[in-house]
Amino acid sequence: MKKIFIIVSLIACLLVFSSGCGCTNPRQAEPVITLPVNLFFANSYGEMATEMREIANIPDHEQFLKLVIEELIKGPESESLIATIPETVKVHALTIETDLVHVDFSREMHTDHWRGADSEVMTINSIVNTLTEFPFVERIKMTVAGEAMNIEHMFLDEPIRRYEIY
Repeated sequence: MKKIFIIVSLIACLLVFSSGCGCTNPRQAEPVITLPVNLFFANSYGEMATEMREIANIPDHEQFLKLVIEELIKGPESESLIATIPETVKVHALTIETDLVHVDFSREMHTDHWRGADSEVMTINSIVNTLTEFPFVERIKMTVAGEAMNIEHMFLDEPIRRYEIY
């Protein structure tokens, strides 16, 4: 009986010591490289304002821009800024052709949007201004479930370029 207890105890000790603390060796972990990205939201004056976020730098531009749009959908972290896209919206697809980015959103862009011409303009400008911060992006085509974006007052069947007010 004592022998069985000693053997079981030894096995238990071996298992505990061989499993370690569950920590990973920091030299083995790949560092996550991030890039600072300006996301455009609305402010209380109805103007575009930026909030910087660190986003994982993924070599695939399409996947990277999809992460950027998903951060935009999450909304601002600052209480002084206002979300421009309903948080229920999903990105169905994002593709890049030369300098054109095509973003296809879920139906919630239509069904859950706050409506009103001003908020629609803010939504469009926040997407366009955020994506055109990158030098390889000049135009944005936005669709909802594969069809032209049509929130209420805006029907977008052509790509949009960044509009700067000077």
